[in-house]
Amino acid sequence: MMMHPIVQHALEQRPDLLQIYANVRDCGRLADQIGDVPAEVFRGLDVAALNRNGMAIGGSAQAIRKVADLCVVNEVYGHADPALAISLPGGSLTLAVVDFASRAQKERILAFFDTDRPVWGAFAVTEPASGTDATRMNTVATKTSGGYLLNGEKCFIGNAGRSAYVIVFATVDPRRGQFGIRPFFVPVPTPGLVIDDQERMLGLRAVRASRITLRDCFVADEDLIGAGTQLDPARSFAYAQASWNSMRPCLGSLIVGATQRVLDDLADGADGYDPTQCAGVKATLDMYAGRLYSARLLCRRAAALIDAGQASLVASSIAKTYASDCARACIEHVMNLPSIATHPAFDDFVRWRRDFHAFNIMEGTGDIHRLMIAREKNRQRTTLVPLGNGNGDAVHTLQEIRIPSPA
Repeated sequence: MMMHPIVQHALEQRPDLLQIYANVRDCGRLADQIGDVPAEVFRGLDVAALNRNGMAIGGSAQAIRKVADLCVVNEVYGHADPALAISLPGGSLTLAVVDFASRAQKERILAFFDTDRPVWGAFAVTEPASGTDATRMNTVATKTSGGYLLNGEKCFIGNAGRSAYVIVFATVDPRRGQFGIRPFFVPVPTPGLVIDDQERMLGLRAVRASRITLRDCFVADEDLIGAGTQLDPARSFAYAQASWNSMRPCLGSLIVGATQRVLDDLADGADGYDPTQCAGVKATLDMYAGRLYSARLLCRRAAALIDAGQASLVASSIAKTYASDCARACIEHVMNLPSIATHPAFDDFVRWRRDFHAFNIMEGTGDIHRLMIAREKNRQRTTLVPLGNGNGDAVHTLQEIRIPSPA
């Protein structure tokens, strides 16, 4: 079994990851076949620690580890099996709201995971009619005595069918755009909350993306995330965006690990190829080794910016988008190699080809991230320039300034 030195080093430095790596790697094919997380994946594991995903629980709730550390963990998980890694128990994106939840809310959410049975949380933002613009939200939260009534639909919500609770984003005033959006904590089951877990995806089958319907679903005032804190509720969506931005380098690292697994398995199984076929494999390994190293560095750089408290939105978008593009290009190239169907890992390549194309729509589609990157670059190239108005007066107008690339 071939393993890249970076992954091997991570496992040597973190022996607690060895068992989960082995279990996820062994159960990847079965998870794809049954479209679920096999019970075998938890064999010999500290499930409570797996639930916490790096969080400390007890007394007061504490934040997750540094993003740079989580990038290393996610690269190891992705190398084992990307679909099953995403399906592992824990709070996932719901932990993004922990940063601006009240102390009581933090302890209530994190207490779900302090158990020896697997527990999932689901994060419900995406809606059928809003496309990639999450601020065009149709799920409405109507104020009523003692709380809110939620009405609307969510779609493509990962792990919702197995979740213990859902963080649902809904608007209290559609006219206010993102400033009317609020996150709500909804335990499962709750009257009025229906989770349809029957849809199956072409790729990442173990994730089980679900549709959620809310019909007069009552949520108490104290379950409005951030209630009882000094944070501005109108900034809830902005707080959440800033928090879940830290998840993108982690996802990028998981994608990097999965792509590295493709290259490792490709090299490991090419011993029986003739010289011509071996030349094609070697060219592929050489071509994508550099690209993958660049993707890894982009993820680590974005993580370092986040851990340092610096602006990281564009860096995170670049890291996730580049890693996703690299993964899809790599697996397509591998699948078009001569005689690849005779490779011992061919069946894995087939399912990873399905899985890798789903990366483009996770954590924001690739096109949305490219738009964000372009807007930021355009903002950096734009300044106020005094122009004459014909009457001798100076008029300050926005003009685009093209900054030459360094030689």
